[in-house]
Amino acid sequence: MKKVMFLVMVAVMPFISCSSDDVVEAIEDAIENPAEDALIGEWFLIGKKHIIDGAETIIPLTACDKLDKFVINDDGILIYSSYYKNGDDCELEGNEEVSWNPKAFEENTYSFRYMEKADGISSVVKLDGKTITETYSYSSGDSTIEVVNIYSTTPDESGDDEGADQYQIIGKWRESKFTEIYYEDGVLQETVESQPTSVDYFEVEFRADATFTSFRSYSHPGSDGEEIVETNSTSGTYEIKGDTIILTNPAEDGEENENYTEQARFSLAGNVLTFYTSNEETINGVVHKDEFIAEYSRQ
Repeated sequence: MKKVMFLVMVAVMPFISCSSDDVVEAIEDAIENPAEDALIGEWFLIGKKHIIDGAETIIPLTACDKLDKFVINDDGILIYSSYYKNGDDCELEGNEEVSWNPKAFEENTYSFRYMEKADGISSVVKLDGKTITETYSYSSGDSTIEVVNIYSTTPDESGDDEGADQYQIIGKWRESKFTEIYYEDGVLQETVESQPTSVDYFEVEFRADATFTSFRSYSHPGSDGEEIVETNSTSGTYEIKGDTIILTNPAEDGEENENYTEQARFSLAGNVLTFYTSNEETINGVVHKDEFIAEYSRQ
């Protein structure tokens, strides 16, 4: 009896499978693109690493970094949301529309394109079960940096990774505004703001190995009134302790002191890095306090 029933089912199946074009198309679709539906949904950042000139470095994430996510739709458009740390709070930096190709160009491998970026960065995304790995490259100074981001359907709620603060400032920064504020006996006397020009500007690059290089271009009139542009650069190491960055420059040949160290408070809001310094002294019984705020934009 069981054998008869099996034969009956085999005989009926061709008629069932051909009775609906929709069913046939759905089966063919599933065969051609089995992974596409698995991409649809929310994906949270859980890991990041940089490969700089072939050397791999794991990048610690802050709790705010771990809120970054993709919301992938089935229409070829997804929304990428990024967050930044502002004091003790996480704030939304913005939502970016990203185009993606629903058709895999390799097995479980897709392409994303960031529409708002001037250089039109494209990334390769690989689906592996409950995680996706996104990879893209860019240049920073003389180095090529390959970025690998790992996303999961389950967010990481473990808080800041150890050493996360230091890695937030890696990259090249250019000064965008400098503010000077002067007080006497606690009373505001003057505020001066200045912006860089094409010949008067300051840049600094922080690297993953805790070294930095700064570059300054400045102009001044020559003896005949012509504009003279000069440049200089320095290199050293940096260390971050809480909201303070400590820069150490090795002494130049012939200098008595071994190193020159300076420090400043800093804050990072998205692609804007701000340094705060101040000094105070009393002259003829008057307390003079000067505050300096330097804003830099990520390049």
